[in-house]
Amino acid sequence: MGCADLQAGGNICLSTGSPPMPAPLVNAVCGPQVPGAPALPAGTDLSTLNECALNACCDIWGQCGTTGEFCTASKGPAGTPGTAALNQNGCISNCGTQIVIGLPPAVFRKIGYFEAFDSSRPCLNMKVTDFDTTGYTHIHLAFATITLDWSVDITSIEEQFLAFVQMTGFKKILSFGGWTFSTDPSTYFIFRQVVEEPNRDTFIANVVAFVKKYNLDGVDLTGSIQLSPIWKASPTEPLRMPPIITYSLVNYGTVYLMVLRFL
Repeated sequence: MGCADLQAGGNICLSTGSPPMPAPLVNAVCGPQVPGAPALPAGTDLSTLNECALNACCDIWGQCGTTGEFCTASKGPAGTPGTAALNQNGCISNCGTQIVIGLPPAVFRKIGYFEAFDSSRPCLNMKVTDFDTTGYTHIHLAFATITLDWSVDITSIEEQFLAFVQMTGFKKILSFGGWTFSTDPSTYFIFRQVVEEPNRDTFIANVVAFVKKYNLDGVDLTGSIQLSPIWKASPTEPLRMPPIITYSLVNYGTVYLMVLRFL
């Protein structure tokens, strides 16, 4: 603040010691003023507390953003931490709007997604073998479904699937689900029940056996649940999906790729 802004009746500390944590802001989502933020030892950089997701900027009011409004670092007249210049919001972490180019990945991947069910359309049909796979490292084939005894069902895409598994040069991944399977009254409940014990154990065993039989590289569970206007998912349902991965890793030691997506 500086001495010019001292107020009558204010309390200031003139002795040695460590300053207290800044007072919490009810609506803060980043920085040290997020309600419930832990007190850190003296000398710790408080700006590292509760950083914004995806390295977005955090301003002095505890708000995240990626524009100059949030990313322009400045300080008040006395240079006090946590302050900003007049009419600015300042920035305490991940500041600046310059483009940062990181190191390239060790391996680049190019992923394709083929709708094997396109054969059911009256037009715009395409065989999976006509897919130009040049440069692709992974290709997903959609969609397999799940039966009431938790087995893999490829009936609706069998011709395309059998051609797909004969192709080479990329990782082959079978996608389960889709909008119709996830929302139709006759099948919407299957994704919800397959995650429960002992259904989960049976399903994983069936999937692993299927993957081995056809020499696939992985599976992709695509549940269009959250956007369904009719069948709303329970808020806890997505939280029950990770045990499928845990079970497969612990019980099968598998290295198969498993992707979980809820659209």
